[in-house]
Amino acid sequence: MVCTGDDADAKMFPLNKPVLITDVLTASGKAGESGTLARSLDAIADQAKPVTVVVRVPQGETEDETTTNIIGAVTAEG
Repeated sequence: MVCTGDDADAKMFPLNKPVLITDVLTASGKAGESGTLARSLDAIADQAKPVTVVVRVPQGETEDETTTNIIGAVTAEG
């Protein structure tokens, strides 16, 4: 799952790095309140207790920038 959450715990959810979550409810406590990360984890926890991989991306200044952060882009490094 790719989400935004600018105020999330940076150690628990580093930017642009996949994080394996085995306890979604506990992880939501470190997800902050802004963006989609906390709401998404809470919604998952309401339904099930799956193992989840989360990638936190920065919220863009515009919706297009956020979309690019979520989808990704082509860089010189590939």
